[in-house]
Amino acid sequence: MSRSELSLLMPRRPSAVHLDVTLHDVDLSVELWVRVVDCVATDDHMYVWHVQVVTADDGWSGIVDRSND
Repeated sequence: MSRSELSLLMPRRPSAVHLDVTLHDVDLSVELWVRVVDCVATDDHMYVWHVQVVTADDGWSGIVDRSND
């Protein structure tokens, strides 16, 4: 997966194809504008959104890199 593509575990289906999304952890919070490519329901009533990042706050890749630890 490239840095411009993400999979996000979300509590509901996306409401549109293009969305503003906020990602955060203990230290960082970043705003992304994404295009939803696909959405898959999980067995535990969540949804995996496959998205392409269209625009993002500076430093957004830092929060994504840490999520893979």
